[in-house]
Order: sequence, then C-alpha cells, then structure tokens
Amino acid sequence: MMHFNRSKQEENIYLSYHYPGMNVLKNKLDLRDPKDLEAAELYFTEERLSQPLPKEARELTYEGFLALHKHIFQDLYDWAGKPRNYTTGRGPIPFARPENIETWMRQQFKKLEEYNFLRGLSKDEFAEKAAEIVNEINAAHPFIEGNGRTQRVWLGILAEQAGYKLVLTNQDRERWYEASRIGFEKVDHKPMAALIRECLDREPQLMKEKRSIADRVNGAVKQAAEKQITSKKRDDLVR
Repeated sequence: MMHFNRSKQEENIYLSYHYPGMNVLKNKLDLRDPKDLEAAELYFTEERLSQPLPKEARELTYEGFLALHKHIFQDLYDWAGKPRNYTTGRGPIPFARPENIETWMRQQFKKLEEYNFLRGLSKDEFAEKAAEIVNEINAAHPFIEGNGRTQRVWLGILAEQAGYKLVLTNQDRERWYEASRIGFEKVDHKPMAALIRECLDREPQLMKEKRSIADRVNGAVKQAAEKQITSKKRDDLVR
C-alpha cells in the first residue's frame, strides 16, 4: 500500500532507504535493530554537537541548514545534508512534496531576512517569530530523518546570533513534538512560542545534559559502533 499518494517511483525510493522488510533506515554502521540505531544516533549526533560547528553550518540560509544536518548525521547516513526525495507526512497530512521543499525552505529564510534575523527584538517578539519560522520549516520537513534535532540546534544558532541563549533539554522533547504537531496540523504557533520563550529564561545546563545523554547510551551498542567504525576506517567517518 502506498502512502501520502506517493507515485510508484517514490514508493520504490522510500523502500530503497530501508532494509528489506524492515522499518529501519540503512545506515553506515549496518545496525538493523531500531533500538540499537536509536542509541547509536544519540551517541554520534551528540559527539558531533560537542564539536565546533563548521562555518557553513552556522549560516542562516537554506544551504546552511543542509550543512547543519550533514554535520550532525554524517556518521550514520549517506544522505545526511540532502533533501528528502519522496513524500511523507504526519498522520494523514503530507509534509511538503519533494519538488516543493527547496522553494518552501527558501521562502522561510527570505522571511527570516525580512525580519532582520530576529535581531533587536524582545524575548516575546523573538519567540513569536521564531516559532512561526521553525514550524514552517517543520512543515517542509526537508530530511528523511533528523528534522526535529536539526531544527532545535538551528534554533539555538538563531537565538545566539540574535543575542539570546536558548536552552532546550531532553525533558522538553515531548513538549516540542506536541508544539510542532499543533503548528503543523492547526497552523497554531502559540505552543511553540511559549516553549521558546520559556527556554530563553533558563540557565545553561549543557554539561548536566551531556552527562544525562551519556548515561542513556547503551554500552554494548557503543562498542559495536566503535568496532564498525574501526573496520570502516574511523578517520573517514569522523574527520
């Protein structure tokens, strides 16, 4: 059965990204258990985010957004930093069709430029406009996987360049997903704006958060991942 009115070609593309008969994305570590892949994704993305971001990944442009995704997910997926090329969605509602993703995304960055990249705004004004833009980026959903994580990191970059410090934690994840859902399904940006506004007032807890993340990583998966990386020439994956 095809989903979201995908063409047969799109459906074949979708299937090509997954291991046969499994709802698990093909990955550089060849992990086929979804829990193992989730743990490895957590480990490697946090490793990447502990490093300074490349200059191009900090640019508030469509190309910068692609570069940010590539930086975060390059150790796991060959398609990191590349736009999604099949139709998908949330529930019965499709995200932007692949042929519309670039136009949709560029519209959001043009709007951001018109808003002067949200500089010189009060916290309330920043939160309101940032929520609108990040929810529209979510509606485009430009990547196969990793959209939410990339959006959250990007939002931190946006806040920093506007003179604010945004502190989102793992404890905010469910609230973020719900705010994203409401923004997408109902075009109501108030829940996201409220979350962003709250996160602008927090004291940084980055080291505490990193320790919490490290504790959640399955040790066996980490060892398996390290073994895979060694066999695939680690330098090629983490340079």
